[in-house]
Amino acid sequence: MIRTTNVRHGRVDLNAVRYVDEPVYRRWVRRGEPLDGDIVLTREAPLGEVGMLRDSRGVFLGQRLVMYRANPDRADRNFLFYAMRSPDVQAQIKAYGSGATVEHMRVPDCGQLRIAGPGLPEQRRIGAVLGAIDDLIEVNERQIELLEDLARTVYREWFVRFRFPDHDRVPLTPSPLGLIPSGWRVASLADVARLVMGQSPRSEFYNRHGQGLPFHQGVTDYGPLVPIHRTFSTAGTRVAEAGDILCSVRAPVGRLNVADEKLILGRGLAAIRRHDGSTALALEQVRAALGAEDSVGGGTIYKAVNKDELGARLVVEPPTTLANRFEDVARPMLDLRITLTHANRNLAATRDLLLPRLVTGRLDISNVDLGDLLPPESD
Repeated sequence: MIRTTNVRHGRVDLNAVRYVDEPVYRRWVRRGEPLDGDIVLTREAPLGEVGMLRDSRGVFLGQRLVMYRANPDRADRNFLFYAMRSPDVQAQIKAYGSGATVEHMRVPDCGQLRIAGPGLPEQRRIGAVLGAIDDLIEVNERQIELLEDLARTVYREWFVRFRFPDHDRVPLTPSPLGLIPSGWRVASLADVARLVMGQSPRSEFYNRHGQGLPFHQGVTDYGPLVPIHRTFSTAGTRVAEAGDILCSVRAPVGRLNVADEKLILGRGLAAIRRHDGSTALALEQVRAALGAEDSVGGGTIYKAVNKDELGARLVVEPPTTLANRFEDVARPMLDLRITLTHANRNLAATRDLLLPRLVTGRLDISNVDLGDLLPPESD
């Protein structure tokens, strides 16, 4: 069952759906059985998210969703999908929204949206151009996920299961964290890394014009790996350097990003940098030391952790030669993930700039060679 939470950023995410048995499914799909290429709109909580179904097998819509299917004689489904995400149609959706507490759109109004567009051949070209950009983003995202999984797998094998190179020659000995290889040690984060706790400058120094350094108060502008820089500050004494691990220290505790450039830390963040500068190893050690989000820290209203509590978290510290060997393996993967993340943000910005111009006909692409826009085939 697809819910509104599964429709985000132009996609229908089937990784966190709910399931029902076959009889319930059959009753629900009588309203309309989804097909690949159908477009899903959220009518409430939130209003206006649009996604396209790529795999409709065994799927049905939950409440507060409406499904659109392009008439192939009048509309290209990709063009329709992007048109519904355009500022013009989104403004119509918001105009139909009502409700004092939760903004929602009535089902009868969902068929009243008006979409202007060119003929089918031009619609197909527009859909192909925007789709090619999204395809590139998806290829990069898959590579990012594979690189992340590989780095974590190597860390678990070497530093959790202790199946590092030549591990059979090293006996295990007791430690505060259980059995660890002989010659290794249990250390606190404060022993192996420098910790900088954030402190917010006065708001009069903030701006959205790129003046000063990027400023991050907490996790509001976190990305999956590196933060998005929207707010800047011309003042601030607590600074993270590129490659530092950014750790949220309040509401929630333990969410991580990596600083991709020098930035100012607000009171909700701390920067962690290993003394030897090993960013990839630091990322995995901090993740292991803190565990699940909000599993450490105190506070009567929301979780928080101070410098002493953060610095006291224990990690298993390998010998220098093995730490360096892991960094040699994992750091290039981390750097590539950051590069691909930046590339995807640029691609998304390009798509969002082109989208309203293309769907409204303000940009002519009749002479564009679509073959140049398609992502290369994988070997």
